Amino acid sequence: MRLKYSPHAKDQIKYRNIPFSKIRPTVKSPEKIIFSYKTRKLYQKTFGKKTLEVVVVEKGDIMIVVTCYYLYEN
Repeated sequence: MRLKYSPHAKDQIKYRNIPFSKIRPTVKSPEKIIFSYKTRKLYQKTFGKKTLEVVVVEKGDIMIVVTCYYLYEN
């Protein structure tokens, strides 16, 4: 599995202060996968009290990260 990051994803990762070291484990061993719009998949993994969601599009053996963000639950 190769991960590539879209320009939008890189901007959002920096803006949201998400460490790259949390993105790969989320995609490699997610707690939950949700099928989304067209061919997008939402990979979710909890770190402490936050759940990271990574939006991915698969192109062959390459996984393109479209964006990622933390989910906040009330």
